[in-house]
Amino acid sequence: GVMRLLRLALTTEIKRAARQLPLAQGVALRWAPLGDAQTLRAEVVDGALDALLQQADVEVRTRGAFSALRDALARELFGAAMMRLQSVEAVVSAQAELRPWLEPPLPGFARASHDDLHEQLDLLLAPSFLCTLEHAHLAELPRYLKAMCLRAERLRQDPARDQRRMLEVLPFWRRLLALRVQGRDGAAWHALRWLLEEWRVSLFAQELGTAQPVSLKRIQRALADAEAEPAAGAGSR
Repeated sequence: GVMRLLRLALTTEIKRAARQLPLAQGVALRWAPLGDAQTLRAEVVDGALDALLQQADVEVRTRGAFSALRDALARELFGAAMMRLQSVEAVVSAQAELRPWLEPPLPGFARASHDDLHEQLDLLLAPSFLCTLEHAHLAELPRYLKAMCLRAERLRQDPARDQRRMLEVLPFWRRLLALRVQGRDGAAWHALRWLLEEWRVSLFAQELGTAQPVSLKRIQRALADAEAEPAAGAGSR
């Protein structure tokens, strides 16, 4: 479609933006567990372009309109990538601060809680998350990662309390992951996903605040909506 043609027409600008994107000192090193600096830059630019394409009117009918849109995107791309990079650098720093806390102080200590933290991180930082997450969600990741860090610190002091709170989340979390495996991860699934992240913040690091109201009733309703959503290809979303 038009979006694919625009990406092809912007190949030179995409490569130039990725090459010129400046990384703050230490970012590449902190990113190393997840990939190299070249991939980081490329995914930031790709995510920025995707956001611009989503906002643009791509229903162009003439060659002139296509060229005008292509030129507008070329002008905006580097600035959009720089804005996205600010959020990405905050994510990179937050995940680096968290990682030392993900390993238990003693073998087997609170294993279920640590496994839960690892699962949560794996979903937050899933492959290509830098280019696939909407900027609004990307900007919230540092808060989620900070909440995980606070949880992991407190877990060492009171593992029983952590387990009680984890058991509140776990049934919904397991269902979320199961729906994803089934390919039922459309808009309702994503709404449930972010609501569960906010619930985790409210349970384990309440002082950080939530971006939306969270309650058991809201979560139950969001789960019902996600379970009613058909799998990709099984119907319209």
